[in-house]
Amino acid sequence: MASVAALRRELKRQRKQLPAAQRRDMSRQLCRHILNSHAFRNAGRFAAYLPFGGEPDLLPLIGIAAQQGKCCYLPRIDSRTGRLAFHRWQPGNMLVNNRFGIPEPSQQSPHTALFALDLILTPLLAFDPRGNRLGMGAGFYDRSFAFRRHRDCWHQPKLVGTAWAFQEQSNLDAQPWDVPLDAVVSELGWRCF
Repeated sequence: MASVAALRRELKRQRKQLPAAQRRDMSRQLCRHILNSHAFRNAGRFAAYLPFGGEPDLLPLIGIAAQQGKCCYLPRIDSRTGRLAFHRWQPGNMLVNNRFGIPEPSQQSPHTALFALDLILTPLLAFDPRGNRLGMGAGFYDRSFAFRRHRDCWHQPKLVGTAWAFQEQSNLDAQPWDVPLDAVVSELGWRCF
């Protein structure tokens, strides 16, 4: 098995090499799967992210959710804690680039506690059939959701990865600090764990 660093490099390369038209079509399919899901229909408050480096584009989903009266939150890195804070956002609101060049809501936008969210859609580089997630390596999502490791069953928020189907790996070596996903949704549909 390739090293984690080599796997990250390869999957980033594959994501970026997807032609723009194909990525748009796959993003639409992925958003359609989310929109038609029980988890999304029942989520009044959900968190998403803005696409970066070939990730699925959830902006169409965010726009429809706003029309439905749902509250959307985007992650903002808290440089003091190394965790994510989720700030309210809707299309047209101000964004600022963080130190990685990823757009985030401004610090002045309202934020919410993680427990108040119904559903959190997370980006990832790889996932496996057991719900393990490989992120970019900075650990922001794992630190932010560490509370989930202390109980077997969390009803809220649902933690759902979004990915392209080719990002599935047969096995990822889970670390003690890794927080597993409840499900992954790709252009092909849902995988629940």
